[in-house]
Amino acid sequence: MKVSVIIPVYNVQEYLAECLDSIINQTEKDIEIICVEDCSTDSSLKILQEYAKKDDRIVILQNEKNSGLSVTRNNGLNIAKGEYVLFVDSDDFIEPTLLETTLKFASDVDMVCFDYREYDGKRYITDSHIYEIPDGYYKAYDYYLDLFKGNMFSFSACSKLFRRSFLNEHNIRFEKGVLYEDVLFGFYCMINAHSIYSLKEKMYFYRTRPNSITRTRLKEKNIKDHFYSLYKICEYYLSNSFSKEHNILIEKFIQRLERDYIRLYREYFCQNKDKGELIEQECTSHVKLQRAFSNSMLGITDYTLLLEKHLNSIKRREKIIIYGAGIVAREVINCFDLNDVSITGVAVSDVSKNRKSLFGNPVRALSEYESIKEECLVIIAVSSKFSSEIEEYLKKQGFKNYIKLF
Repeated sequence: MKVSVIIPVYNVQEYLAECLDSIINQTEKDIEIICVEDCSTDSSLKILQEYAKKDDRIVILQNEKNSGLSVTRNNGLNIAKGEYVLFVDSDDFIEPTLLETTLKFASDVDMVCFDYREYDGKRYITDSHIYEIPDGYYKAYDYYLDLFKGNMFSFSACSKLFRRSFLNEHNIRFEKGVLYEDVLFGFYCMINAHSIYSLKEKMYFYRTRPNSITRTRLKEKNIKDHFYSLYKICEYYLSNSFSKEHNILIEKFIQRLERDYIRLYREYFCQNKDKGELIEQECTSHVKLQRAFSNSMLGITDYTLLLEKHLNSIKRREKIIIYGAGIVAREVINCFDLNDVSITGVAVSDVSKNRKSLFGNPVRALSEYESIKEECLVIIAVSSKFSSEIEEYLKKQGFKNYIKLF
């Protein structure tokens, strides 16, 4: 058997038929369709049974109790017989040629990766995901490095066709009982894969729903589970030895998760201001614990290391200006975020040629900080090519307190 398609099913009676039809009608026919029913309270099981009567490739597996997405997917994977595995969520659907297309390139790789398109029930959101990796075979390291460079990394397990022996050989399964289950699963795939084929074609259709996890108001579990994934990856990294190449990949993976985590906890705090200081304390404790790992594992660039040498003196300043609005400035602000350093604002020479804000901080002309030039500290966060030029410019404008990173 070529492919096991694994579908976790829970309360999706409105969408299940469309999902099943897209799989039954695949141009590749040598498949099994494993539907794992997670104790739905609607008509989902009845729909599955009706489809199973018409197509003997459908296997229905029922959980004894409602167990969540991770356990449900794992249960399907544990009984799968196909040479390859595809995960499809039961409210999504796929192109009829997805399996035929990906199988053409699957024989010599651990997984075939492809793109997806969002669907809101009425229209396709064509620009929802930017995936510009050229089609072709890749060493896993090169593939993931290109993803990180282009900020194109997708955690989704549904946008990949996996060789089943690869998942079993490395005992790659979904973590039980946590949200964002694709994060840890994707991490273990990344560090164990040797070869990958990439396809830019959008062949999976991800349905956006108002009541989905990614669309609803954040809960404390969202924050804790995201942090749990980050913690587990940090712990795994510090407890094992890796090649230089894998160290780079893991550090970039962690940096991505850290940024996502900071964004989540800030959003959560804004949504729950009515709960007062307790929320802020919990968020801060998460960040401090995260930071304890960060110093040991993150691939920090030279200018950030230099910046950290000045952190104690920087923290004593009440007014801090970041000069620059490019890549270096973004890294500096990220470093400040991890170390609880607040900034007064961002300055540039010409506002008309720059962005309006950087991470929520308004970008203003240096002249607008004239009134605080005697007391503020300016971090020159530009590349080495322009660093000395900006230093001279600050001196001419009367700014005497500054730190030059290059």
